Amino acid sequence: MNVFKNIVHLIEDTTDIPEQEAAIIEWAKDTTENEMIFNIYTFAAFASTINNFEIPLKKAERQKLKNSINIVFRNTGIPLSFLGTRYLEAILMDGYNVQINRKIRDIYREYATRFKVEPNRVERAIRYIVDSYQRKLQNYFNTSAKITPKKLLFLLQVEVDKNMKSCV
Repeated sequence: MNVFKNIVHLIEDTTDIPEQEAAIIEWAKDTTENEMIFNIYTFAAFASTINNFEIPLKKAERQKLKNSINIVFRNTGIPLSFLGTRYLEAILMDGYNVQINRKIRDIYREYATRFKVEPNRVERAIRYIVDSYQRKLQNYFNTSAKITPKKLLFLLQVEVDKNMKSCV
């Protein structure tokens, strides 16, 4: 078991972090100690999922990953014909890890150069999906919080990872 999973379990066992998202936000605002615990918990939970997401090297594995991504898109209700879906797929195919300290603008810039478009086109295409399918995404990911493009990337990455593991 990796270090980050140990941290997550330790925090879950020793603190009373609520399960509801709105309650978590209120709990974190109570004291600076709660806020620090929550930030550590969030980072550890995120980091523990990253370490399990590996870039496949073989063509068959890449095809399996692409199929898994398409299944997740279908399950979430995101149409495969959208341009934003192509950008999201490319990001997920690269095994991109949505880092907490990395700005979403850097992601847009990186993939804009790959697709030979302006970064704002990548941003608009992904934001269109987020804005148009907000309710479907919230229902699928079982959250009442607003899903942003960066959150969507992270949530999709986790879902793809789960889907890949369930197919094995």
